[in-house]
Amino acid sequence: MPALRFERVEAAPTASFIDTWKDLWKRCTGIQPSVQAECIIHWQRLFQPSSRIVWLLVLRGQRAVAGLPLIERTDTRLGRMWQLPVSSNVHAGDLLLDLQEEPEASCRELARGLSQLGFGWIRMEEVDLDAFRWQHFLSAVRQESLAVAIGLPSPTALIDIGDDWAAYKQSWSRNHRSALKRSWKKLAGCGKVEIECVTQAEDAVLTELMEQCFALEDRGWKGAAGTSIARVPGLREYYLREAQIMRDRGHLHLWLLRLDGQIIAFEYCHVANGVCYSHKLSFDPDYQAYSPGKILRGKQLESYFADPQMKLLDTLGTMCRAKAAWATRVYRSTRLTLSTGNVWSRSTVEAYRQAQPWVRRLRTMRSPAPLPAPGAARYLESTDHSLA
Repeated sequence: MPALRFERVEAAPTASFIDTWKDLWKRCTGIQPSVQAECIIHWQRLFQPSSRIVWLLVLRGQRAVAGLPLIERTDTRLGRMWQLPVSSNVHAGDLLLDLQEEPEASCRELARGLSQLGFGWIRMEEVDLDAFRWQHFLSAVRQESLAVAIGLPSPTALIDIGDDWAAYKQSWSRNHRSALKRSWKKLAGCGKVEIECVTQAEDAVLTELMEQCFALEDRGWKGAAGTSIARVPGLREYYLREAQIMRDRGHLHLWLLRLDGQIIAFEYCHVANGVCYSHKLSFDPDYQAYSPGKILRGKQLESYFADPQMKLLDTLGTMCRAKAAWATRVYRSTRLTLSTGNVWSRSTVEAYRQAQPWVRRLRTMRSPAPLPAPGAARYLESTDHSLA
């Protein structure tokens, strides 16, 4: 069996490299399709055009078994920094790890490569602490004596999908069931209600649908706060191109709720390997009294429960009460801050790690309200459905 070797790629990706990255992603589990090379390149061009992508690979022969895309930046106050191509609105970067190919050894090789990056430090957002790939990675960086600081984890809601829709509905709280039933009845009394899942559409049609969704979101609180897709520089362009990539790869699910032909709620999702990743859900504030987002989520889940291929819905982002009502369980998402091999980097990250308990204490004092618990956790207790 060929030995593992580390490779650092800084040149513009070739078609062959993109295929290699895609092949590795296909062999990984639980990783969003938006971390494919085209999306990463698109992210860098729009959000960090003055920086460059550094692709870190571990190969066995010509076959990639681990990969990490980093954006190399030199415009930060603390000097050079490497980061995953992830922002508060877009997830285009993650650790790729083939769990069937000696993951512990692959991560050790990758950690050795990180230690050779030179002067600087590394920041990784939205790291799933409960995923095996990241657990292997954290073990490896510690074995290689790289300093690591783990941020305060926040829960992200998961919805397990089985074949018993009635049992899942029964696991909801009584208030949630009643509210959904009332909302549907009220909305149905206003006109013709239609629900559609768009997976394929010509460029012009898909663009028009996405633009309508952007405008709808902008009319709500996100528009007023300046955080809607329409108001964040580069975000509209990113999502329009990403939607085309997801469509071409067979990963697009754009859910639409219409009333008399007018879109009043949408959910923009990616689907891969039986998992739905919910990136955006919004509704027209003029119809807030009818809970259109809740109605759309309910119909979406009902459809997924009827599909034997679907196993899980990942709501992404920090759990709130609206997400918790549907959730069967959670995973922990956080920020990792890592050192490279130099003394300055190690000492800086170590100092940050030691300061974290004080920072957490201050945050707890400012926001003492407890986070909501998964509202549908009873579903896993009442069924033999195996976790995805």
